[in-house]
Amino acid sequence: MINKKHAEDSRTVVIGTLTLNSIPFVVLFDSGATHSFISSKAASQIGMEAHQHPVDLNASMPTGEIAKYNIKYQNCLVILNQEAFKGDLI
Repeated sequence: MINKKHAEDSRTVVIGTLTLNSIPFVVLFDSGATHSFISSKAASQIGMEAHQHPVDLNASMPTGEIAKYNIKYQNCLVILNQEAFKGDLI
């Protein structure tokens, strides 16, 4: 989890806007990330059904804590630069 200043200073993180299920969102793109995460607030806005992920995914936080994630939104329509993709968001 990083703030806007850290993202601006990073060589691997880019701030941008993309559309998820026809709703524009400001997002952080991390080229080193292995998974795509969505906030619970944004997830409530995209109108997708939540699915139980078969295994808990653990993510290290900057505080040293481990966060567990087990909800997945499957086949979300992502539009980036007029290109449409489908992706799973955790």
